[in-house]
Amino acid sequence: EVNLDALRRIGVWPEPDERRLCLVPGDPARERVAALLQGHGIRAGRFIHLHPTSRWQFKCWPAGQVAALCAELVRQGEQVVITAAPAEAERRFTRLVLQEAGAGPLDLTGQLTLKELAALSASAALFVGVDSAPMHIAAAVGTPVVALFGPTLPDRSMPWRDPRVPSLAVDGGPLPCRPCHQRQCEPGDFRCLTSISPTMVVDAARALLASTPGHPPPSL
Repeated sequence: EVNLDALRRIGVWPEPDERRLCLVPGDPARERVAALLQGHGIRAGRFIHLHPTSRWQFKCWPAGQVAALCAELVRQGEQVVITAAPAEAERRFTRLVLQEAGAGPLDLTGQLTLKELAALSASAALFVGVDSAPMHIAAAVGTPVVALFGPTLPDRSMPWRDPRVPSLAVDGGPLPCRPCHQRQCEPGDFRCLTSISPTMVVDAARALLASTPGHPPPSL
């Protein structure tokens, strides 16, 4: 918007449709993701893409709560595909999640390029993740987003506004230490993240899935 002000100064006012973000994964990425999903019996548009990690680990919801969310989504009939970067810290995180969540989610940790990650998000009914690049990638390919925020604020970091791409922020509410943008929690308990319950995320997912064309009525 700041850069577009240069155009507004000369009388050019871009309409909302001209300001939308667009990311095109490309055919090779789409074809590989389609093959992966088909190989695991997952239909495009009928699964939730969960990306619970970030390069900045201090933004991540605790693995136990991510696992509880996964287990609840699977229990209530949703298919879940988990992704993360190939970095060892992120691999450890998703291993912890899957150990606690049990059978059900499809794990694609470290198996996708960025373009393939975008293609996966584009095939999903819903993206759930933390304040990180994959959240913005999902929004740019037009997938509804549930975003979890802890030490950062939705007002600053939510996906770009696009009325055709609904998004919801879930956070622990106002805290005197938030936002902090710190890699370490000085109070020591990361309450900005631990206070987010799986139920809060399920409720946000329910709200967005209910408005997703082609997705069956949520059983959540």
